Amino acid sequence: MLVRVALENRMEGIDVPEEDLVTFPQGIFGFEQQTQYVLFQLDEPLFLLQSVDDPLLGFTLIDPLLVQSNYHPSLPEAGRTLLGLDDQEPPTFLAIVSVSPQGKPRTVNLRAPLVFNPGKRVGTQVVLQDSQYLVQHPFLLSGQPPTAGSPNPASGADGQSCCCCDQGSRRC
Repeated sequence: MLVRVALENRMEGIDVPEEDLVTFPQGIFGFEQQTQYVLFQLDEPLFLLQSVDDPLLGFTLIDPLLVQSNYHPSLPEAGRTLLGLDDQEPPTFLAIVSVSPQGKPRTVNLRAPLVFNPGKRVGTQVVLQDSQYLVQHPFLLSGQPPTAGSPNPASGADGQSCCCCDQGSRRC
């Protein structure tokens, strides 16, 4: 069966096979009522996690290993249980990217990643207790040097920090 997914910039939406939906039983922090999403590949290395029910709700994601090569968090047992992972199955981690109003990636939330069981198409968001992972990690791919004169990626255009969205936008 196909599910119609409305997208913010596409009037007609797109049809997605029901088996491609990802369920977040507890939602994502701040959006607990939204539990059904579709994961799309954007320009490498970014993904879009789009709500099935709200065309204005989408999250830009990245593999956290691409921004911090030593990113190896441990998933709490409650998360493993919620995802239906056994002791041998590794979870898949993706981190939410804060995007500027111009669409440029700014920071990555490594402290509260989205965690998936790809086989069961189930996800959850966890807050890691390891303080080495930042909520506003600068968006630099591993090995990429910062450019001279570039603004602080953790600050908005108005100089204010924002951990998950820009200027009230729901698109993170």
